[in-house]
Amino acid sequence: MNILEKHFPDLKVGSTIKRSDLHEAIGGQIRSGISPSSVEKIVMLFSTPTAGEQYGYYDGWFQDGYFHYCGEGQDGDQIFQRGNKAILEHERLGKELHLFLGTSKGKPVSYEGQFKLVDYYETDGPDGKKGTGALRKVIKFRLKPLNRTPEYSKGLPIIPDETTTDTVPIENNHTERAYYTPAKGEVTAERRESSLVTEYVKWKKENGIILERLKIKPKGEEKPLFTDIFDHSDNLLIEAKGSTAREYLRSAVGQLMDYERFIESRPRKAVLVPEMPRKDLLDYLRHCNVGVIYPSRDEFIEDLTQLG
Repeated sequence: MNILEKHFPDLKVGSTIKRSDLHEAIGGQIRSGISPSSVEKIVMLFSTPTAGEQYGYYDGWFQDGYFHYCGEGQDGDQIFQRGNKAILEHERLGKELHLFLGTSKGKPVSYEGQFKLVDYYETDGPDGKKGTGALRKVIKFRLKPLNRTPEYSKGLPIIPDETTTDTVPIENNHTERAYYTPAKGEVTAERRESSLVTEYVKWKKENGIILERLKIKPKGEEKPLFTDIFDHSDNLLIEAKGSTAREYLRSAVGQLMDYERFIESRPRKAVLVPEMPRKDLLDYLRHCNVGVIYPSRDEFIEDLTQLG
């Protein structure tokens, strides 16, 4: 008999219970997602997947049969303190882990069962300060069910054991930023970027070249990487930006270098921008061995002469 059964003998997996009743009997913080008890050797975990997504809390069953649970902390990088530390050390301290799903606003929560920590990994998620567009480090715990059958979700991928790189159509609208809300200024730049990509792809098609993009799944990472454009005919990797401001070009160069290391052909690199960058930034791109592509009237200028 586990601790929860001792207090609630009729509570089974799939049953519902008021959170207030749990805390009254077992203790713990009623407003925390991770709620260690000070009177019993138990840590209660609460998850509301739909409500948590705005903070980067993507909880759920993955294809590996484990429940992936986000650590606590809405602002800044998550670290191993308080609730996160309680999960990490639950076995060493002899504490049980029990998971519940649902809102805590007076409505019952559903009991998902007892779990144990298998391991954890780190990923990126949106910062809790809405509108900043910033990313932060998020801790994801992989939990194994102890008193129920695992659920193997078809919608949530496993963490890959090997890196894979696949070609996908430009029309595939997946982006690395799709899982968080960017700041207002970034929304404008992203719309400009999307329009720029569409026009460039159309122009290249009119000239007999079909452009694609790459989907890269790095080993051990939860989220895939998506390049903006890959030109197989010229072995050219292109990152699009909706502005020629320094921060955007720096970001583009960093992304290109990140993607390049996963591509066996070691492609040439270029940025696609709405206008020719000013001289100092052109010098920066050339220093980084990155070409530049920008529209001019009814065509695009492809300044790739400095590339090897």
